Amino acid sequence: TDSGLFTDVCIDLTGLDAFNRFLEEGYLSPLVARPTNIKLDTSGIHINNGDFVQGEVERAIDAQHVLEPALKEDVALFLHEKRRCGLVFLNSNKHVNEAAEILNGFGLPTVPVHQGLKPKERDANIKAWINNEVAFATSQTILTTGVDCPHLAFISDLGATVSTGRHVQKLGRGLRLFDWHKLSDKEQAEKPNLYGFVKVNCRVMDHVGN
Repeated sequence: TDSGLFTDVCIDLTGLDAFNRFLEEGYLSPLVARPTNIKLDTSGIHINNGDFVQGEVERAIDAQHVLEPALKEDVALFLHEKRRCGLVFLNSNKHVNEAAEILNGFGLPTVPVHQGLKPKERDANIKAWINNEVAFATSQTILTTGVDCPHLAFISDLGATVSTGRHVQKLGRGLRLFDWHKLSDKEQAEKPNLYGFVKVNCRVMDHVGN
């Protein structure tokens, strides 16, 4: 530029081919989607300000009895594939709490993360999830951006959206690489719950047609 601050483009990631290069060269973890048996019908949900009306999404999930069957499907695959860390996206604090209760009931320690919690409790839940002291976290928006959990290897999407940006941010949580063996001795000692874990890819279960 004329200012001299930037003179050249090193890597242009604005195109799909360039982004896929990072996957092919092993700088990012592949996202592996699988068709789901349980799906939310969003055809009757209105759009306002560029996205679904959140209250209508919540009511649709309840009316169609999607939440528990979807999580039951997720848990079966999570355990079968021996994943270590999961994240469930939802559209409301109510469903964040309910999903956490359901997953705990299935025997997978889970913490809710949302704006309705007191900051101290919310921060403790996030820390427990990042340290892999629990198997799952459930969240609406807080864990979509600015959170680094490299060993995240399972994303369940029950947060219906028509926003491309929001969807990309959610899936971006699963792109980090993780190999316990490549950590320093100090980092290995700090992550006993991840002993020997190597992340091959991140499974994505989309129950809402995003």
